Amino acid sequence: KPSSELPFHLAIYTARPDLRAIVHAHPPALVSFSIARKIPDTNIIPQAQRICGMVGYAPYALPGSEKLGENIAAVFSAGYNVILLENHGIVTGGRDLLEAFQRLETLDFCARTLMKARGLGEVSTLIEAQLLPFDSRHNEWPEFVPNFHSSRERALRRQLTEFDTKTIPESYILLRDVPRIPYGTQYHAPRQIATAVSLQTPVLLIQNDSVLTIGSDILQAFDRLEVAEYSARALIDTATIGPLVPIAGQDIRDLEDTFFPQVPAK
Repeated sequence: KPSSELPFHLAIYTARPDLRAIVHAHPPALVSFSIARKIPDTNIIPQAQRICGMVGYAPYALPGSEKLGENIAAVFSAGYNVILLENHGIVTGGRDLLEAFQRLETLDFCARTLMKARGLGEVSTLIEAQLLPFDSRHNEWPEFVPNFHSSRERALRRQLTEFDTKTIPESYILLRDVPRIPYGTQYHAPRQIATAVSLQTPVLLIQNDSVLTIGSDILQAFDRLEVAEYSARALIDTATIGPLVPIAGQDIRDLEDTFFPQVPAK
């Protein structure tokens, strides 16, 4: 039996014969944006913007009605592949089902990320000039030999740290201090990333892009990735409860003396 929303599916296919698949859903984060009548900004990371493109917005109409189909098809006709439905949900189109679903999943990721980020502070987005290098990226990362880092360099690195790992012992032991690398460094100066990361600084945050972790083997690198993810969730949730009270002073020195005896205490 066809979905009650068959009219708008047919209207989209008629308006956009290049589309071979349509996905319609009601993910909670995107429903939140639709009832607030705001469009999630996909310029938070380059991958999201390039996958979704500009996000369209279709006015409300009775579910299953021809009017709803007309509203949605009109926005698809304007060239949009991802459309937020007012007080309803989301519709995406693609050359195949995988592409349509990827667009849905990516916009949902943006919506959830924005909701959490706004709980921490002001959201930083990218402009088109910053997005362009993503289109001509390559994967030829240079090999490197870790260098000795002076006390001055370590002090500067600590100034860049915004991800507080001194929450529980496991986070600090696995992650240490986590520097933030400016967006664009991965395209214009990849060697800076290669020299910034080491077994003493095994995790980097690349602004509006990603997290980079290393280890003595793939298991340790992945373990650090998981710990970074769960530490970030704890920091976000803590902001709704009260001010963060990190481990400090002698307790941090005790952790360093116990787990990193070869590294001078900071």
